[in-house]
Amino acid sequence: MSNNRIVTSPSERVQALSDSFKDVLSLGQKYVDLLDQLAQTKDAKNLLSAANKLTKMDLANAFINFPPHYKAADYYLIFMDRLLKMHGDTAVNVAENELNHEFEATVAAIGGEAIFKFEIDSRGEAAFTEQSQHEPLFYLSLEDKLMQFNNRALVNYFIVYALKQHTDLELRDAVKPLIDFAKYLQKDLDFTIDLGILATANDRRFMLNKPELPLTVIDRLFVATADEDYMLMNLPRNNGAE
Repeated sequence: MSNNRIVTSPSERVQALSDSFKDVLSLGQKYVDLLDQLAQTKDAKNLLSAANKLTKMDLANAFINFPPHYKAADYYLIFMDRLLKMHGDTAVNVAENELNHEFEATVAAIGGEAIFKFEIDSRGEAAFTEQSQHEPLFYLSLEDKLMQFNNRALVNYFIVYALKQHTDLELRDAVKPLIDFAKYLQKDLDFTIDLGILATANDRRFMLNKPELPLTVIDRLFVATADEDYMLMNLPRNNGAE
């Protein structure tokens, strides 16, 4: 018989199981506390802290299977929903899909046929993505406190695609809560925001790959007016693509 065989006594194994349960109970309590904080807090900083911690929490355990729980992408969307609601903004509706138990967002101005979710890639980058065209409209990092709009996706979705189903005024109203969300992030939580082609102060020129689109429609959609503090573009006809 080999003297190198590791012998684990019954008492040691029982103690290991006990320690594991203690760790699980501690983790479970922390998880519950963060869920309560995410759902109930009225403070934007506490909201961000809870959402950020939940997106990184690992509930895997060799001894215990936690009940079904939400994914990191869901916490991003819940965070967005709660921050908007803190400001009385109800233009975005977030609800749980009863089939897959994932959270989805719709925007009142364009109805329930347009579904939005956060999608997280292998690098951990979260993108607010329209599901039928798979256009990532903006990127969000809770950890680094960054938000960046995707210029190409904005054009592809709102100008090239959605304009076929909706009026320019409906699309303008759909963009507004996204801009407002960015403003709340910046004001309440000191996020760094890149509005891209939505910024009124942006002096860059962005070219359409659909130069035949009526410029009056483009102007009405996103050019800053007296009561709207954002724009997309204002371009001469037939600029081509960039």
